[in-house]
Amino acid sequence: MSGIFLVIAIASAFCWFAWRRYRQGYTLDDSTEVLVIALIGGILGGRIFYVLQNFREYMKYLPYIFRVTDGGYGMIGSVLGVCAISFFPLKKKKMSVFRTWDALVPCILWVTGIARIARANTQEMWYVIAMDLVGFLIVYFLPGTRRGDKVSFTLLWIGFEQMLSSIMGWDPQAKTVFVPSIFIEAMGFLSYILLRFRKRKKPVVLFDLDGTLMDSKPMVEECFRHVFEMYGKLEEFTPQVAGEVFGPPLIDMMKKYFPDQNPDELVEEYRQYQETRSWNGYMLLFEGVEQTLESLKENGFKMAIVSSRLGNSCKLWLTQLHIRQYFNLVLGQDKIEHAKPAPDGLLMACEKLGYGHDSAIYVGDNASDVIAAKRAGMYAVAYVTDSSKLEDVKKAKPNKILNSIPEILEMLKEDHEWTYERK
Repeated sequence: MSGIFLVIAIASAFCWFAWRRYRQGYTLDDSTEVLVIALIGGILGGRIFYVLQNFREYMKYLPYIFRVTDGGYGMIGSVLGVCAISFFPLKKKKMSVFRTWDALVPCILWVTGIARIARANTQEMWYVIAMDLVGFLIVYFLPGTRRGDKVSFTLLWIGFEQMLSSIMGWDPQAKTVFVPSIFIEAMGFLSYILLRFRKRKKPVVLFDLDGTLMDSKPMVEECFRHVFEMYGKLEEFTPQVAGEVFGPPLIDMMKKYFPDQNPDELVEEYRQYQETRSWNGYMLLFEGVEQTLESLKENGFKMAIVSSRLGNSCKLWLTQLHIRQYFNLVLGQDKIEHAKPAPDGLLMACEKLGYGHDSAIYVGDNASDVIAAKRAGMYAVAYVTDSSKLEDVKKAKPNKILNSIPEILEMLKEDHEWTYERK
């Protein structure tokens, strides 16, 4: 019976953790790998801690140390084991340690509470189970202001719970944890204080190109007008359509407006027309772009372009507009499997830069840019240069809407983590 409850506890905790990590831009494989590592650490740490608590008894029957069904596991040891065994793998994978722990460590309360139901044969034991589950909910809903706060809250709750259980005699296995509970309580309080002094990581800044840094709308409109004219649909190229085609991937727009045609041929026609004409005077930087990029570079920010335009085309225009030198990476649609609003390009950019996406900003001018940033767990910034897009962008709920690119410099002075949940 106890095994069934343990399986239920771990499975439900995994679902909760995977959902949290999905919202932070991580895949199911990432979540599974982290949880397996944490589970090993939790079991080893919990068992070692329990054996040490009851060392005199186990000295009489040493083989029982290795009988995992004998006795139990110390919750304090499980927390320490999870944190210890997961620290270096998380650092190696460029994952934020505290952001991961905040999603992971509170699960120990949930797993412990559910697993204890199998041996809840007294009213007092139900008190302990209630404290586990209530503690999990409290920690989950408490609005921590810094990464690591939920770890601190979990430590504080476990210390309080075990101290109370020891005093009241609710849990027979908690008789010897009064002193350790004081230690874990102090550790939780100290970690909370120290987190107030932790220096936040400088974010990587990713930019869309067209409509964000570069005003390419006149050129895009002219190229689409050519395609509509080529296929006898020029009268359908209304101002509303001209606004809709600017931003999304070409292939998507061709499928939408030319459902009876081969979209790949239409995209090729569009690009050939673009490449055979001179666009001097059509392409300009928005006001303050170069000065902003220069200031960001001087202050040590890594920057990259993630665009729906082809990579070579991005590099060509960045060079012609004299801003190529500010970017550590230029990533075009031809290198990305799934276009925005999928987060693939943003996550790939951080990976290629050797920089975890747990501290990253994406600046774009479309609702699809905002959605892509949020799906990647990044801080979503909208710079809307076309007022017709503003309503859709607001519906996507970006973290910030800018009126000008230079406002980024002031924004970066804000004191919070650079993710869409701002913690």
